[in-house]
Amino acid sequence: MTPSILEKALEKALRLRVPILIASTTGSTAEKMLDLIGKRDVRLIVATHRARNVSPELRIPDEIRKRLAKGGHTVFEDRTLPLPVKWARWVTRLFKISAFGKEEKKIETQFGVGGRVCLKIAQQAFERGFLRRGQSVVAVAGKEAGAGIAVWIEVNGPLASEIRFCEVIERRL
Repeated sequence: MTPSILEKALEKALRLRVPILIASTTGSTAEKMLDLIGKRDVRLIVATHRARNVSPELRIPDEIRKRLAKGGHTVFEDRTLPLPVKWARWVTRLFKISAFGKEEKKIETQFGVGGRVCLKIAQQAFERGFLRRGQSVVAVAGKEAGAGIAVWIEVNGPLASEIRFCEVIERRL
């Protein structure tokens, strides 16, 4: 189901002439999008977990990072998670607790985990200067593997309340 979401995300980004912001842990989703983009003029911004927080098999391989860099695309690492990803997921499931604020929980209720991830990576991309105030972007994310949702969002600042979800482009249920 991932290719359909990626294809529709690419179509929308081309139509709106906006970048694609994608969450990718292992690089598999980013590589699929890179293959779909081909020679088209689309900026791809890839958010991934900080290398020290994931096991080696869950990191984006150097060859994919090189392909992204060669195409002029950006990769940045999430700096917010203090624990390794597997531990954070385990603690969340075991104790049914969440470190997310009210706005993030609201987004997750409306759009699922992938929607919340789209929100987080948009915040981080804005904070790092990859997105500007008022800029639209097509964001793609999933729950644990693959793309589960593609949304068109407008970023007006780093706060959850400053990020507007304009349209759900495609969503895997």
